[in-house]
Amino acid sequence: MDSQLKNIDRLKDTILPFLLAVGFNGKIMSVGKGLIKLIGEDIHYNHVDDYFNFSHPNSFNDCIRIINENKLIKTQIKNKTTVLKGNAHIYNKDQIILFLFVPIFTNQDTLSSSGLTLSDFPENSVMAEYLFLIESKRTGLEEANKIIENFQKQNRDLQKSYNELENVSRLPSENPNPVIRINDEGVVVYANESSLDSFLDYLDLKVGDTVPDSFNILLNQAYSSKSGIFDKTIELGPKTYSITIIKVSNRNYFNLYALETTNSKNEIHQEKNQLQNLKSELSLVKDNLEETISFQSSELELSKIDSHENLKQVAIIQNIFLDNSSNLDDLEIFFKPKHIASADFFLIEPTEEENHIYVVVGDCVGHGLPGAFLSIFFANEVKNALKKEAIDSSLISIYNKIEHNVFSSEFYTKIDSFTSTDFTIIRINTNTKNIEFASNNQNFISYDGTKNEIYEPTNDTTFAGIKSSINSKKIISGNFNAENKQLILFSDGIINQFGGKKQKKLKRRYLYQLITSSKVFKENKCSIKELFNNYKDKEEQTDDCVWLSFKV
Repeated sequence: MDSQLKNIDRLKDTILPFLLAVGFNGKIMSVGKGLIKLIGEDIHYNHVDDYFNFSHPNSFNDCIRIINENKLIKTQIKNKTTVLKGNAHIYNKDQIILFLFVPIFTNQDTLSSSGLTLSDFPENSVMAEYLFLIESKRTGLEEANKIIENFQKQNRDLQKSYNELENVSRLPSENPNPVIRINDEGVVVYANESSLDSFLDYLDLKVGDTVPDSFNILLNQAYSSKSGIFDKTIELGPKTYSITIIKVSNRNYFNLYALETTNSKNEIHQEKNQLQNLKSELSLVKDNLEETISFQSSELELSKIDSHENLKQVAIIQNIFLDNSSNLDDLEIFFKPKHIASADFFLIEPTEEENHIYVVVGDCVGHGLPGAFLSIFFANEVKNALKKEAIDSSLISIYNKIEHNVFSSEFYTKIDSFTSTDFTIIRINTNTKNIEFASNNQNFISYDGTKNEIYEPTNDTTFAGIKSSINSKKIISGNFNAENKQLILFSDGIINQFGGKKQKKLKRRYLYQLITSSKVFKENKCSIKELFNNYKDKEEQTDDCVWLSFKV
């Protein structure tokens, strides 16, 4: 018996990993390494009925009674789904039954869930070959599905590209403006419908015709330019066109794109007339300005001097008008127009009540002459309103009256391209240090140097806010105490300036960082001018700028 078991043990480590040798008494004598791995533990010397449920024959004892020495056996490992099939060899002399099993799996997944791999099967195993074929088939199907999926994706991409190409190809024909293609010989080879009805019609040309010599000169200009692009404004009959001729590289043709600018030309003429009307309106407003401004003695003949001279003259008036004397502590005024005259303005208006002062900063929409005229007119309306109102009048009421007077004035209705003006009014009680304000922007803050804190009154939800009856902006009004605090009013030109290392806008957040890092206010001095110019460096100034800061 011992010699027989030794032979069996040699087999279990080589070609029969799923053998099972059991004595007639049911005691397990030898187990293949594959079967131990499948069961999950070493079952030597345990009873066979503890681990196996026989179904053919129905029990282990029935196996002992097998007459043939070779009998088909089917069993299942207890608490497992794996079925074992094989043969039983009866050794009556040694009282041993040798089971030669093969675990049954239908696919690679059931094999993996059992804890076995193909390497656990002996070479040339039928089950291993079967599983290998199944896995190869599945892998082949997966590869085929990937190829089909890739093909479908390529087909979708191709269809998308085709649709995009089709859309692009329709661009010239759908363009409402003239698009024309002329070959190197000067022949019109394509023209969209817009050009046939207008541009080519004025030239008495159609597709297939040769352009006149005057047009060949324009084509040569595009051909000889470094970029291959030539722009020009031409007049055809009663219409004016802005044309762009492009010499398409590596192609023997030019593309011409035309845009009718007849109306724009008329609008420029109208704007010139409008500007002249504004100049005339200024003479009507001048009588309301302070006595220090004598328009009669220095009337500007704006129609006889160029725009630059106009701006210089308006800037002189503006500087006189904004020359405010004040006893506010640590007052810093930084007023820098983008170009000579400014659409921004500021006012420091004392009252008959010696302990009250008005401070106003405004940002009128526009640039150049119209913006400068508007700022002078608007500032004058603010002055007149402040003089007429009692010192205890509601600031929100004064604010509404100023807006109504300005926007309903004959002067303002002439400037139909301007829709709104940002401005802030504050009323200071120098005895109590109480601040009343009304504003339609966020460019009014206070700074507490002892706490290093910035306070934004217009973002304080405890204050009242009403919607302007003139435009969609919200007007915030309220009051707070500003003792020993810096009050700061500024226009958008400060925070919208491009510059710095990354050539980006300065922005409100960075301005606040400069203030809280003691770079704006230090040693009782305000350095906003130097900081602004250093940030701007060589960049062009973006907008008009005004900054007022002081203590109360």
